[in-house]
Amino acid sequence: MIERLGLQSVRSVRLQELQDEERNWRHDIERRECVVPEMTPILVARVHGVDG
Repeated sequence: MIERLGLQSVRSVRLQELQDEERNWRHDIERRECVVPEMTPILVARVHGVDG
């Protein structure tokens, strides 16, 4: 569809923007494939021994 725009300069700019957007989108997808679980403590407790 972009190939049918009138001016060659406009067409080139639009195609470059589209390629940049696709590259960013693919990079974001690749980054999200590397899942690192978040380890957030819910409870922190201290246990003391009883002398005796």
